[in-house]
Amino acid sequence: MLKLARSVSAYAALPLVGLLTGPLLARLLGPEGRGVLAAVQQPLSLVEGLAALGAPAAATYFVARGVSARAVVRVLLPLSLAGGGIAFLALAIWDVAVLRGLGAPIWLLLVVHATVTLGAVINLRRGVLGGLGAMSTLDAERVAQALLRLMTIAGLWLLVVADGVLVAGALALSGLIGSMVLWRRGIGHHSHDAAITHVARGAAWRYAGAAWFGSIAISANARLDQAVLPLIADLEVLGFYAVAVTLAEVPLVLGTVLYRNVFQQAGGGQPFSAAIRQVGLAVGCAALLCLVLGVIVSWIVPVFFGEDFVPSVGATRVLATGTVLNVLMAGLAAWLSGKGHPGRASSAYLTSMALSAVGLFMIRGGAEVVEVAVVSVIASLGGCIVAGCLVTLERTTVGARAGHRA
Repeated sequence: MLKLARSVSAYAALPLVGLLTGPLLARLLGPEGRGVLAAVQQPLSLVEGLAALGAPAAATYFVARGVSARAVVRVLLPLSLAGGGIAFLALAIWDVAVLRGLGAPIWLLLVVHATVTLGAVINLRRGVLGGLGAMSTLDAERVAQALLRLMTIAGLWLLVVADGVLVAGALALSGLIGSMVLWRRGIGHHSHDAAITHVARGAAWRYAGAAWFGSIAISANARLDQAVLPLIADLEVLGFYAVAVTLAEVPLVLGTVLYRNVFQQAGGGQPFSAAIRQVGLAVGCAALLCLVLGVIVSWIVPVFFGEDFVPSVGATRVLATGTVLNVLMAGLAAWLSGKGHPGRASSAYLTSMALSAVGLFMIRGGAEVVEVAVVSVIASLGGCIVAGCLVTLERTTVGARAGHRA
């Protein structure tokens, strides 16, 4: 329980810094400038799933099952590098086709989005460390990123850097520097005595391929709305929505820790009862935090973000409901992935992504901020239903097999 509390605290550092610095960014950039920042940042977050090519999930799965970490890295590193290159190409096309309308130099947008190639390697490292159970190192990375982000935004505010693209670049760089904590010790320091010193490339890549769809869907489910909003609404609406997401996603840190822990434990063979206890605790805590947020958000937004952002209040309350659903979906999907069914886990997030895409298409042409939030919640609900059905199916199948053997 103490380790879980430490992890939650570490993963909460970044959202809390977002709360502290959100008002600074909002007042520095204004609604339209905040929209520009989101328009540059969110495509980068969106393609993280594309860049991963499922390699981090495969690394966690095989290392947790006793395969040598070094062997896993040798097999999966080429996949990560290829994914990073593909993701950067996709972002470059997006920059030229869509974001050039922001008025920023194309070369600057390309430099900001080139960080996705390094991010692919960093994500692989996270996957390996997760499989080894090196949670303290992963926690330290989160804290380092949070502190660097805080210092970066404070510096930008003091220097009055009111360009959304430059702010996005500075924040991307601070995140990369913070991730260097993952290399403070070699893999050998964390490694257990691996019983398996070799993993077949085909097996690792097949698992990664199945997990890849889930990685794409997780990223898209979290960022598709903000990435697409410049096409269906004014930048001011995107600015309002970005503030609402900043507030509503603070409790989502519970889902991030839950996914990491349940995935590693399920891969290591721990029983379903242990996983479901963690899921229940995380969902309950998330619901309580979201309830408190719904009560105080009407005071937080005008006082800290300014009266201009009052339209974010209603969207925050709606998105808070989606946060609880996303925590539940994370726990169920992590258990499926840890049991060797990344494709089934992906189905939940793919369902959510598809519902989100359909919903955004339906409200195109002058979409309002609360409408976008409602679409997000409906999408999360659909993903939860699919994940719950797949977990029930897996449990029933396992029980039937056990009965047949008996």
